[in-house]
Amino acid sequence: MTETSGKEFGKELEMFVNGASKEKLEDFTNEILRFHPTLMQITFGVMMKFVQGMANKKYVDGRNEASQKQARLMIKGYKEELIKALIEEAPDYWTEEKGREHVNADYFRIDSLPLV
Repeated sequence: MTETSGKEFGKELEMFVNGASKEKLEDFTNEILRFHPTLMQITFGVMMKFVQGMANKKYVDGRNEASQKQARLMIKGYKEELIKALIEEAPDYWTEEKGREHVNADYFRIDSLPLV
């Protein structure tokens, strides 16, 4: 296997998605779901980074407005549910206010997932 840069892989993915049938896209998704758990965790983080990027994208038009709206809703919902989970897991430490500060802080990264 040759080393592929992120930019090269991104272009390959663009070409794949551009011509792929629904069946090929489903096969792609299913293959990712068979990854080793650690690699799946890293891949999911990359996908979350994409969702965050779509939510923050400066320019969208009619072709991707719905994607941006969905990405923004996903980020908002994730943050709300994370705040609830933090409070539930450690109610002596987390408050709603502290949780909101955490998920809206500059250091917070939606793509940073724990690797066990």
